[in-house]
Amino acid sequence: MPQTHAIATPQAIPAPRAVPHDRPWAWLAAGWNDLWAAPLLGLSYGAALTLAGWALALLAQRTHTLWAILPATAGFFLVAPLLAAGLYEVSRRRAVGLGSGWPQALDGFRRNGGQLAMMGGVLLLLHLFWVRLAGLLFALCFGTGFSPSLERLPLALLGSERLLPFLIAGTGMGFLLAALAFGISALSVPMLVARDISAIEAVIASWRG
Repeated sequence: MPQTHAIATPQAIPAPRAVPHDRPWAWLAAGWNDLWAAPLLGLSYGAALTLAGWALALLAQRTHTLWAILPATAGFFLVAPLLAAGLYEVSRRRAVGLGSGWPQALDGFRRNGGQLAMMGGVLLLLHLFWVRLAGLLFALCFGTGFSPSLERLPLALLGSERLLPFLIAGTGMGFLLAALAFGISALSVPMLVARDISAIEAVIASWRG
């Protein structure tokens, strides 16, 4: 009999499933359980990200770009899904009965690393675009000569008649970028950690979901 050879077909993009409205409470409970299953790892992971944020704030102070602290802080949420890849890996291992430490958490970045790096590049571009856009909006609303010290900045902003247009425009632009980042990364980054799938396929699945 002639031999038949299986024809390799590309992996189908995962189809979205309907999620009950009360499901987020189950996710929060599962996250809380994951934290207390490995409290030292979870808290030290959070502490490392906090220290990185303070380092960026110190850098902005030393380079006299204090205005960048607020947009950089807001932009953190655009790249946060990628930074949590280590925690996704810890949760995945716990679900199958495996323990985890820092080496295993870092495996979350190494598994499917090329595709995660591509996803990180997209989120980083969104972050940088937001920082530049926020800086341009700040200059348009308050002028290039508006540079109070960090201690005087809140009162100076509150006393400006241009604060309201700045908040409206900034909130609207930030909402659009945040919605875009959430749509392409909410499911794609955990999927890239757990499955052998391309970044494009993961983004499509995340957007559909």
